Amino acid sequence: MGASGTVEYGATTASDFFSPPRPEKRKKASGPAVVDYVSIQAENFLTKEQLRERLNLPSVRKIDDMMKRRMIPFLKWGSRTVRFDWPKVQAALQQFERKAAGQK
Repeated sequence: MGASGTVEYGATTASDFFSPPRPEKRKKASGPAVVDYVSIQAENFLTKEQLRERLNLPSVRKIDDMMKRRMIPFLKWGSRTVRFDWPKVQAALQQFERKAAGQK
């Protein structure tokens, strides 16, 4: 440390010898933009709130319960982001449909 209490940048410390080298920053590729399935079909992916509205449920908690019981398919992007593919949710919920008595 210098006389004014600041760290001198030219000084060598023990942490300089034991810390791993820093990775080099990668440059972004400069080429045509990549078009992926998610950006094309984004209108089919719903948030929990949007799915709650479509299914006419009273709260998002029911969506959480259905996810926990694996009743509906969902996509998890990262640690918190959850999306639902509407056609797949409809197909999954059709298996819970009850037929009227006497129908096959």
